[in-house]
Amino acid sequence: MNDIVSLLRRYHEALLQGSVTSIELAAIAWAGGLLAGTLLGIWRASRGRGTKRTGVAMLSVLASSIPVMVYLLWCHYPLQTLLGISVPPFATAAAVFTFYNTLTIGEIIRAAIGDLPLAFSLSSRATGVPKSVYIRHIMAPLALRAALPGYLVSQVAVLHLTLFASLISVDELFRVTQRINALEYNAVGVFSLLALFYFVLSFPLLIVARLANTRLAKLGLER
Repeated sequence: MNDIVSLLRRYHEALLQGSVTSIELAAIAWAGGLLAGTLLGIWRASRGRGTKRTGVAMLSVLASSIPVMVYLLWCHYPLQTLLGISVPPFATAAAVFTFYNTLTIGEIIRAAIGDLPLAFSLSSRATGVPKSVYIRHIMAPLALRAALPGYLVSQVAVLHLTLFASLISVDELFRVTQRINALEYNAVGVFSLLALFYFVLSFPLLIVARLANTRLAKLGLER
């Protein structure tokens, strides 16, 4: 415990800066993924069965078969070499995490829409409500509310994924911790401190997700 306190006193500025970089990466992925993923999920849910199956297969291949770390390394080295461009590591990492988060949220939203009672859609058709109005004012709000707990939990995973940005020289929390350990040769203390920082960053999201899930259960909207 004394080692952790001592390390925190000496390296708190570097650790805080690394935490800020991790949060910035995650925030970009959260915002971009929420917007693009919501649109993707609504689009997939509004297509025919054949398109849905194709979409499921695509998401399965892209999000499950290839690790995020491979996406990151490929986009940072081979892709930029092929295109003859040079993109800052932070921008590359933010783009990859946003892409991954878009696929994740798209599937969450699609599943939430699929769980909505069919009566909503049938009633809107029977009363002559235009499809665009039904999507904007009925389907999307209900699906987003039902998907909120799963969305929040998935965003904790995105925050944790930011540690892979260290592989392409982004000075996020994990890379800063590695540098401290190289100076101190105190793996137990340094990485215990890293675990503590990730806990502090992740715990609020998990609490909000739990509260949202409890509230939705009371409203009868739990999936």
